[in-house]
Amino acid sequence: MTKARKVYIDVTTGKYYALFLGEHVKSFLIEDSFPSGLIRIEHGEDTTAIIPRLYTNENEELLPPNFKIIDNDTVELNFVEPFTGKIKLLFFNT
Repeated sequence: MTKARKVYIDVTTGKYYALFLGEHVKSFLIEDSFPSGLIRIEHGEDTTAIIPRLYTNENEELLPPNFKIIDNDTVELNFVEPFTGKIKLLFFNT
């Protein structure tokens, strides 16, 4: 399978969201500044086989804050303090 990349741009903010496709793994990337509190991500991948990854702008990996799978298409992260960087969700074929 050829790898493909879809990029979604939020026209109101100019921020981009990228979806990378592979044979067994997909990843969804959001790069932004996030306030403290609850962040809900609707990814639309119809799975609960998800691993969250967080990276600072200096590419340091952080442990994700409280991470909760709401349903097959939605997850939540709860930030104790503001965060600027990248949230990457890894989806696995089950």
